[in-house]
Amino acid sequence: MLRVLIVVAALISDGISIVNILSGYSYGYDSPAFAMYLAIVDLGLWIIVAYAPDWAWVLLLANLLPFVFMPSGYGAVPVMAMVALAFLAYSARRYALIIAIGVVATWAIAVTAVREDTGLIFLSVVLPLGILAVIPGLGLRYMNAQRQVDRQTIEEFDRRALASLEEQRTELARELHDIVAHDITVIAMQARAGAMSRDADENAETFDVIGDSARSALDDLRRLLRIMRDAGENEDVAESSAGIDLLSELSQIKESLERSGLSVHTTVTGDVDQIPDGVRTTVRRLLREGATNVLKHALVEAPVEIEVAVTAEAVDVNVLNTIMTRGGKRSEPRFARSGFGIMGLRERVQLLGGRISSGAVDGDRWHLSTHIPFRPEDSDSRPS
Repeated sequence: MLRVLIVVAALISDGISIVNILSGYSYGYDSPAFAMYLAIVDLGLWIIVAYAPDWAWVLLLANLLPFVFMPSGYGAVPVMAMVALAFLAYSARRYALIIAIGVVATWAIAVTAVREDTGLIFLSVVLPLGILAVIPGLGLRYMNAQRQVDRQTIEEFDRRALASLEEQRTELARELHDIVAHDITVIAMQARAGAMSRDADENAETFDVIGDSARSALDDLRRLLRIMRDAGENEDVAESSAGIDLLSELSQIKESLERSGLSVHTTVTGDVDQIPDGVRTTVRRLLREGATNVLKHALVEAPVEIEVAVTAEAVDVNVLNTIMTRGGKRSEPRFARSGFGIMGLRERVQLLGGRISSGAVDGDRWHLSTHIPFRPEDSDSRPS
């Protein structure tokens, strides 16, 4: 908008001057041709100031230079030079502004030295005015640069806020899945089994399992909400991780699977107390996610093997079960996949420097295998 205003003002002002010169008015100069030259150069100067300020010093020099050799008179040239410097201080690059200031200062010195009608008073007026003309432009330039920095800072803050919000949403979805997926799957399985059973004792046992799983899910949800509400209190989180009893967790998972009609064999080697607190939560979620997948995909009464092997450097978790097949192909699971389970676990395991893989083996068996080092630098020591 400022560029347009500069060009429009120049067109009006210099256009009127050109019309007057063509009508015979030379503005006090000896030659109408010289007056026309100044008008055209002035018009070009303001167009350059508006759209190519780094080159404005060239036309500024072309406008000022003839007055060094004139016997008298300056016209409005000094005022034009001051205004041009003000605009260049705002829009031109630093080197171009320095050249333009040098052109005006050199011109003032040359006029004072060459022309007899000009004394030191001219120099003492032009140079301070030139400095004063530059100050507002530099001030506006600084304010504009600061505004750009503030805008970029705000945009970066908004970008980080959105990224943080997205990360929190993903983390919340992962946490909710990790906490309730297993218990809700058990509830759904037992509810389906209870609907098909006509035995009163079996139904009573089914309702007990549903109640226990529901209470477990509620307890875990309350724990998650408490941690979210008290975010930043690392002591609570650390205590929660340190308080995880993996042997008890494994026993509960085995009992839950067996109540669903599966034959479960668990193996624990090594001392689970050696597992660091930061790894315990991931191991528990691996066991739960493995059990959830078993409930979704395994055949009823099929054997399930769960192994936890602890060494001095790492822990390995393996879950192996027979999957449902139809016509030699893997059939659809009993319940829809959420997509959060293995994906979330993969992210957690990779953050700890470990490896996780899942897939069919021997056609009708599914193997979830995980290796988590206690120190991330040990992750490359184990062969793939």
